[in-house]
Amino acid sequence: MRHYGGTFKMIRENKCLTQKYVAGDELSRSLYVKVERGEVMPSFIKFQSILQRLNLGYDEFFFARFL
Repeated sequence: MRHYGGTFKMIRENKCLTQKYVAGDELSRSLYVKVERGEVMPSFIKFQSILQRLNLGYDEFFFARFL
């Protein structure tokens, strides 16, 4: 099972999205990079924002963690 950040990165890369796009207006790109590296755990609000930018539901995200 990969950490949240690794899952975000895998999904983002599979969808050919940039870190800047996924970070959006809710968080800085540098903070998003730290999330992807597993250095920071996003707040629930930021977690929701990232999922929205990835066009992903909670169930899809948690399923992808085990791929």
